[in-house]
Amino acid sequence: LYLGIGQAEYYAALVVAMVAASMAIPPLKLWPAQGGAAFVQSLSTVAPRRFPEFPTRLVAGALLAAVAALVFVAVEDAQGLWIAALGLAGLFLGVSLWAHRAEALEDLAVLPAVALAALPAIEKLDYGASYRAFVAVLTAEEGTPIPTDLYWLVALAGGLTLAAAWRSWTGARWPVAWAAGAALMTPAMGGALEIFWDPSRVIGAYAWALTAIIAAGSMTVLALVFAPRDGERRPRVAGFALAAIALIAFALTLVLSDAALTLALAVTTLAAAALDRRFGLRPISVAVQAGAVILAARLVVYPGLDWAWRAGYPDFIAAFAASVAALAAVLWVYRSMSRPMTKIVVESAAWSLGAIFASLLLARVIEDAAPGDQQHSHWAFGLQALVWMAAAAAQLWRVQAGGPLAGLRRVLAAGYGIVAAIALAFAATVLNPATDASGGNAVLGPPLLNTLFVAYALPAAVIAWLARRFTTLPRWLHRGLIGAASALAALWLFLAIRHVWRGADIDASDFSAPELYTYTMALLAVGAGLLWQAVAKRSDLLRKVGMGVIALTIAKVFLVDMAGLVGLLRVFSFLALGLSLAGLAFLNRWAAGHTDGGDGEGTA
Repeated sequence: LYLGIGQAEYYAALVVAMVAASMAIPPLKLWPAQGGAAFVQSLSTVAPRRFPEFPTRLVAGALLAAVAALVFVAVEDAQGLWIAALGLAGLFLGVSLWAHRAEALEDLAVLPAVALAALPAIEKLDYGASYRAFVAVLTAEEGTPIPTDLYWLVALAGGLTLAAAWRSWTGARWPVAWAAGAALMTPAMGGALEIFWDPSRVIGAYAWALTAIIAAGSMTVLALVFAPRDGERRPRVAGFALAAIALIAFALTLVLSDAALTLALAVTTLAAAALDRRFGLRPISVAVQAGAVILAARLVVYPGLDWAWRAGYPDFIAAFAASVAALAAVLWVYRSMSRPMTKIVVESAAWSLGAIFASLLLARVIEDAAPGDQQHSHWAFGLQALVWMAAAAAQLWRVQAGGPLAGLRRVLAAGYGIVAAIALAFAATVLNPATDASGGNAVLGPPLLNTLFVAYALPAAVIAWLARRFTTLPRWLHRGLIGAASALAALWLFLAIRHVWRGADIDASDFSAPELYTYTMALLAVGAGLLWQAVAKRSDLLRKVGMGVIALTIAKVFLVDMAGLVGLLRVFSFLALGLSLAGLAFLNRWAAGHTDGGDGEGTA
């Protein structure tokens, strides 16, 4: 009929009337009252499946055909967007308002709602008349009026939101589902328009943001209306509150700069946690988790680390510091609440962002103070390793939440850890200042507090902290972390002493006598410290390591420090070496008597 006469409005009215007839004629009632099972109950995998009766199946078939016909009109007709939109809105209102007594038809309201939200995409992909008129403003003369289709589509979705909310209020079979539909209708329409029409370039970011804020206000009103009526869990209030938070966050993304937007999202995340604590809205905790993930994504991915490196210090510090502070405040808000998964996600984000912030701040300060290109230096690779270690630690911490993503998080943590290990390997070998300290790889800063500390001591401390914090790691990995931390700490101690005595000539090929004696004293101090800890913790492993360090020190003294001695001095030196070894054996026996033999390995 439509292809023959081409009257789209009459065709749309006809298919809507056919649906109305299918709803009213079989029960022979002015107000449809189909009872029994709904179609969604035939898909149940939990409760026993129930199949709808013939009147319900008839309405479902007619409704599906009508929705398809209206979508066809939207594609084929020049003015099809509004004909289809009004027809789909009429179908939704018919199911939600006119058929409010027909419990078996409730789930069918999803069909026209989804089709209506898809109309902006259809209009854009088909390059329809409404979309052409909308974007034509970009090339039109100044003063050309802007088409209002955008606002009317949002208003139409808002009207259907109110209809779904009314259906939830009046005691539907699935009141929470109706409330969820009401909370999703307007954001879904706004999201489709944002993705496919990009309204900001035509009407301006502020006008589009104001539209989102008005929609958020309507969601807030609905949350307040339903608050006295909901039970203790308040699922409908939580749904409307989530929609309001999402719309506010969307509006902020339109009008704020990168730093201001990050600040606003941090405050929004904290506000969501406060709402959850005040009203006990468990679904809101999902928004808190999403907020933590979005903050991490903004600071690390987009605009990400590149923005953090180029932005001014006030913006950079404000964005990172406010995000970490907001996440810490969220943990404080949740301190006495049972939200284990949310706490894990927020805590991992807070620790990882804090570590990344400290690493980037150090890198920027050093970069500003250092001349020349510093991108390929020992300290740059050490700081890069810190960033990747923070990312790996965040994924490992989230593994505790379990769920289907636990395996993926382990893989990500392993990948991040491998990248960190490669960066540290480059810093310790190819970019080691002891082999080449020229150009951008020179050691910067005073003795001890310099780029050597950043490149080696900080990563060693972080790795040691990870080994202590993550007690559930496999035994081989735990020992590997301890070994890596010890090796980096030893490398830093060696380079720090060498820098004290040689300064800019740290890459010289020889050793001075004072430098060798300092190594000896440092080894003695390390060995004594290990023995003290072995006795204090009754650790046999620490005792063995400490004795090994002291034995190495004695060997160094007689084979390196006194290698130039001759004659009787050399003889007496080796006699002293024998006495030292005897004393070492006595010390080892005494320390073994104050430890647990082999039992202290796990406490090391």
